[in-house]
Amino acid sequence: IVDDREFANVNGIEYSLSQLIGTSAPTTPATPTSDDEEEGAPEFPTNREAYERPSPPPVPHKHGVRIDASVVESDKSVQETAADHASVAKELGPRDAFPGRIGLQRRGTARVKPGNALFFAVIYLAPGDYHRFHSPTAWVVEKRRHFQGELFSVSPWVAKRVENLFVLNERVALLGRWRHGFFGMVPVGATNVGSIKINFDQALRTNVRGRPPPPGTYNEAVYSAASPILNGQPLQPGHEMGGFCLGSTIVLVFEAPPTFEFAVHAGQKVRVGQKLGDIIKGKEE
Repeated sequence: IVDDREFANVNGIEYSLSQLIGTSAPTTPATPTSDDEEEGAPEFPTNREAYERPSPPPVPHKHGVRIDASVVESDKSVQETAADHASVAKELGPRDAFPGRIGLQRRGTARVKPGNALFFAVIYLAPGDYHRFHSPTAWVVEKRRHFQGELFSVSPWVAKRVENLFVLNERVALLGRWRHGFFGMVPVGATNVGSIKINFDQALRTNVRGRPPPPGTYNEAVYSAASPILNGQPLQPGHEMGGFCLGSTIVLVFEAPPTFEFAVHAGQKVRVGQKLGDIIKGKEE
């Protein structure tokens, strides 16, 4: 786990979240906002500091045709599949389980619900570590974005010295929703570890040779066919999602109530199945 200050310093989180996951967030229900809240920041800032900061790199945008890359599990019966999806829907609650019918579609990049905050963590996998990754919670993956970038080392030593490292490297942004709103999980490639496997994606091919897409773009796919009712790939806590060839990095970005607290600290060894954090009930904001 890399603490928030280190991650902010490395990645410039104030402006690079859009570069990490793309230009728009998954379809997640949100509370209607007023006209004033929709306006956002002024087009021409009046503070001097805004003009002294270096200009951020361009935000990536979608290239090509979006496809449905869902994998239908043939080894499961209809009853087993329905039970799994119902269990995830129960964990999400009615508002977040059925975004197409309840609530409004969200615009922009990872826009949080009023009263929530945005949290993130960086989990580094050394070559000798367990190289598969599992779902940290019950959530629905609605889409993925494949960014074909470079393959720099993602070791903590390099991460402290290469600006925007996780934005430069090849990565697969898995975007969706959990009980508290937006949830994103981003496997990032590293030196000799460009092959990222997603078990429920039949079309993803990483670390491939040939003509690359235009710079600053990503290919996009959805998982609507995995569960037409939930509009994505439902995942239970601990569900194996995929893996790397050796080791690399996982970036978690999600929204939660301000009372969420991490149960791990920077530099701590994290094991499979270990709780990363929780909502602290009864704690005053």
